[in-house]
Amino acid sequence: MLLIQWLFCWSLFLSTFVAISASIPLYTWAALEVNTIAFIPMMLDPSKPESVRAAMKYFFIQAYASLIFLVGPLLNSLPEMTIFLAMMMKLGMSPFHNWYPSVMASLNWMSAFFISTWQKIAPLWILSENIFNSHLVAPIAALNAMIGGLGGLMQTEIRPLLAFSSIGHMGWLLFSAPLSNFILFLYFISYSLHLMILMYLFYSSKINTPKDMSSSNSLSTQTKLVIALSLLSLGGLPPLLGFIPKLLVLMISAPLFIFPLLLMIGSYINIYYYMSIMWVTFMTSPQPIKSVNSSNITLYLATFITSILFLTLICGLNMHL
Repeated sequence: MLLIQWLFCWSLFLSTFVAISASIPLYTWAALEVNTIAFIPMMLDPSKPESVRAAMKYFFIQAYASLIFLVGPLLNSLPEMTIFLAMMMKLGMSPFHNWYPSVMASLNWMSAFFISTWQKIAPLWILSENIFNSHLVAPIAALNAMIGGLGGLMQTEIRPLLAFSSIGHMGWLLFSAPLSNFILFLYFISYSLHLMILMYLFYSSKINTPKDMSSSNSLSTQTKLVIALSLLSLGGLPPLLGFIPKLLVLMISAPLFIFPLLLMIGSYINIYYYMSIMWVTFMTSPQPIKSVNSSNITLYLATFITSILFLTLICGLNMHL
């Protein structure tokens, strides 16, 4: 069983690298299909029966998007637009985003992390290489930022909330794609590392809803503080580290004015519901909080990842300036 899991993981990673390095569309399509097939077994969780339905939904969406990617350019006079729309569907970007929060809600934390980070690398790379109309990219990016912000306001569970947060971040990534591939890379690394810290903390603490953080008596104050700061940094609140990638995007897009403003509004709606989680966590705890030994490991891990992220972003900022 361990060998089969290892083979699926190896296929998952290898197919991503093949998809971003292939020079022939047919090879890219084949790599995307292998990537989808390799990820589906990772989505299945015996403790979550609803994960089977989520895996089927994910398969049909990805297969339909791959079909558009393969056949669409042959039937359309604007092949770049067809590829662009297919990758938006694979990424779960608005207006094709309805499947993404529902799938995220049915996954375990490991699968949720992969679908939010690694599974976005190949489609995001292909999308950035097929920007068909720079005048339409900014409105689509702003739409994703606003949908990501407003959609999160109606969520009561953390996984779909992070899914809408991911939709908002995809808006920022799309907006930066035609402007600078380097900033696109830095932003994605920052987003992925922040998400790694948060999902590890939620997994280790068995947190699924904001109320779990206030009702749990196994969370130390330090762990709750790390979760709160990571959430605010993920939202891009200055002067936390998550603000630096957004600052770089704003610096190179200042002349556009209205669309960066919409991106910021969507981002600060995210911060609003992150602060709501903090309020539930720190202000409504019904019982004393006990410290546990694992909190030290959590703090060390968060500090290590944050230090790497800080050095990476500072180097990127210096290179850009």
